[in-house]
Amino acid sequence: MVETRHSEFVEIVFMKIMLFGSEGMLGYYIQDLLQSHEVVAFSHRDVDITDFDTVNKLIASDLPQIVINATAYNDVENSETPEGFKEAKLVNGEAVGNLAKATHKINGIFISFSTEYVFDGEKNDGYKENDYTSPINNYGRSKLLGEQLIQRVTNKFYIIRMSRLFGNSGRSIHSKKSFVDLMLDIAKEKNNVLLVNDEISSPTYAHDAVKSIENILRKNLPFGIYHITNSGQCSWHEFAVEAFYLYKKIAPKFKIPDIKQVSSDEFKRKAVRPKFSVLLNTKLPPLRNWKLALGDYIKTKG
Repeated sequence: MVETRHSEFVEIVFMKIMLFGSEGMLGYYIQDLLQSHEVVAFSHRDVDITDFDTVNKLIASDLPQIVINATAYNDVENSETPEGFKEAKLVNGEAVGNLAKATHKINGIFISFSTEYVFDGEKNDGYKENDYTSPINNYGRSKLLGEQLIQRVTNKFYIIRMSRLFGNSGRSIHSKKSFVDLMLDIAKEKNNVLLVNDEISSPTYAHDAVKSIENILRKNLPFGIYHITNSGQCSWHEFAVEAFYLYKKIAPKFKIPDIKQVSSDEFKRKAVRPKFSVLLNTKLPPLRNWKLALGDYIKTKG
């Protein structure tokens, strides 16, 4: 990995940003929290990032200082099918590489988002930014391909790895609900919920992540890979239970379902997930605990 350190500290006050993926969850928060900057935003309906010619012309003509890719093929299960893996490699890999290359041609800064799934989950003390990557499912392989292509074509990049992202759903029909919203919806419809208790990671509130990214840009921090998650760690079971109890505080009529804890071996899925994929942040001030962030998010649903 090539990591470049700026020659001197200069705080950037105003940025011209081109955003792809404006209608997804991250796109929503980027536009909401970076309103003091010029953000030219494109949804999947405006621009297909796999249309390389169109993307290249847009970037070359508009000359943004920063290009942010907030698009993703994030169907982890379908990525295990031949068709799904082909789509994942195109969107998460080849198209990301092309965006980075087009940004490099105008001497811009490229930002893209990755995942804890680039790791195998075998380290029981968590993963630092430069730890060896070894994904165990096709979604993780497609995201790692994107990381590798970025680093191959430019040295002015920020690769932001996050885990268990939650926040307001984007406006796109392709924008997946976060685990938190999905669990709350299921709890309103079902009396019983199965929750995996042996996959551990650190949730990330999209609001907090975008504020941290703005801090990286304002302070002109060294290029490279960053891990951005909220502090602390939990299983899927602990994550959902905390969301249930926090939601009940603002909606007393909400009935917490009966919860059965199961192992990942019992909860059958096509894609294998890493057992312990906590992302260790060694480069930035720590974010608040995930429970506090989740509490703030739940309040917005009241």
